[in-house]
Amino acid sequence: MLSRRVGRRKVTGQRNGPKPDNSTKITLNDAKDLDQGGYGDPETSTNSNGVVNLRILLGISVPVLSYKGEFLFLEVLFVMKKIELWLWSIFLVLICFLSTGILYGWTPLQVLIEEEGFFSERCPPDSDRNEEHRLCPEQVSLLNLVFTVGVTTTTVAGLPMGMLLDYWDEKKTSLTGCVILALGCTTFAGAYFSKIGLLLFVAYILMGLAVPCIFLSLIRSTRFFPASAGHILVALYNSAFDASILVFALFKVVVDHTSVKLGTLFLIYNIVPLVIAISIPFWPNKVQEKEEEEMKNIRKSQEMLVKGSWAAAWKQMKSPVYIGLVLYNCVNMTWLNTYLGTTEVQWVGKLGEEEGLRLAEVFGFILPLGFLVGPVVGVTLKYLPSYRGFFALTLLLTINAIIQFIPHLGVQVFNFCLFAILRAYYYALIADFTIEKFGFESFGKLFGLLQFIVGLVGISQSLFVSLTVTVFEGNWLPLNTFQLVTQILTLGYPLYLYLKEKKEKTIYAVLQEDR
Repeated sequence: MLSRRVGRRKVTGQRNGPKPDNSTKITLNDAKDLDQGGYGDPETSTNSNGVVNLRILLGISVPVLSYKGEFLFLEVLFVMKKIELWLWSIFLVLICFLSTGILYGWTPLQVLIEEEGFFSERCPPDSDRNEEHRLCPEQVSLLNLVFTVGVTTTTVAGLPMGMLLDYWDEKKTSLTGCVILALGCTTFAGAYFSKIGLLLFVAYILMGLAVPCIFLSLIRSTRFFPASAGHILVALYNSAFDASILVFALFKVVVDHTSVKLGTLFLIYNIVPLVIAISIPFWPNKVQEKEEEEMKNIRKSQEMLVKGSWAAAWKQMKSPVYIGLVLYNCVNMTWLNTYLGTTEVQWVGKLGEEEGLRLAEVFGFILPLGFLVGPVVGVTLKYLPSYRGFFALTLLLTINAIIQFIPHLGVQVFNFCLFAILRAYYYALIADFTIEKFGFESFGKLFGLLQFIVGLVGISQSLFVSLTVTVFEGNWLPLNTFQLVTQILTLGYPLYLYLKEKKEKTIYAVLQEDR
């Protein structure tokens, strides 16, 4: 306690008494205790001149000029520290927006790539092809494969990058992501100017590798903020991840209305990883004290862990809760990415070329609106039981799948809005649930393995699309039906969580009665 620590170097208040120890450290929580009168003895907190030396901000010794006025000054410093953390949180959310989910903004980017004629040489002379947009089934499959490879890389790379995060720290892992992102943007620019389709795959693979480096680091950095803000920050990071698809939509606006080339925009965009890399040394790095009640589950989990231990992580990986989480994500993440990657192709076939292309363009601007519900999602996750959160998410996913059967422009715009909200909710729930149940120490491994398995299963997305375009000749009804059935089956996971929680409450009640 502060009073005991300082009391050992007691200052009597006499002018010839010993000098105060300038190295005494008083935390912001100690400052609040002082303000509340917890350590209000002038003899133990001031010298003869009423001066206290405090190390509060950045290790700087801050003199407080009077005993009566010191608490007000301490409160100001306390508020300043909170403001500093919130300013950092805003900056980190902006980083997340500009660097993590940009490759998911494939729909507007695909239109620009099509206009440049990428993979058009794969179209046979007698193929069913739209001359204006230079599309044929073979070209559609290859373009979709670029997106699928990038997204799969993001998820598969989650495991090695998560291990790297647990071994290193947030700053080193983020710096690695910045370098990879810069290489990806440069490679995409090279693909554009050289018209080499293979480089599109390389660029999207590099951007896919950068995503888990930066995003997982940001999620883990929430431990540097007050626990009361943790749920909101996780939701904001995930919402910013969703909103970052707006970047390529803005690229399309710039290309359509100016003389700037797409390749030039990607070269200019290298400013983003450069700014992030410069800021990394200044990121918050002090773990905040957690409220006992809010963090009891995490602490219970972390007490059983040895830092970086695969044995502890492996024990968590074998738990039914984690296995169910993996299966739940394998199904729903595959359909989320399929919906994202095939919006234009699906609705051109269902609504006709004009309305389908217009709908795809609208979708590119609606999807980032999920960012607006980020704070609401964060507050909801803070107070909503896990099983109810998963029940609500599965219900939204099922409604989205049902609406896909309705070939009406207005209905699909509504479905886009619904998808934007549920996608933000989905990512926030999964990340928050993983932290709540398994803690921070093995977060990189557990969340990374989750992404890795989901990525391997996500390869089936390209097979589904290819099968629909070729075998079913553009008829999306079989695929949409299969999606609906599998998503309904995932209701089993929230049902399991509910029964598990109910059983635990029953056991706890029995133990309390025995006492």
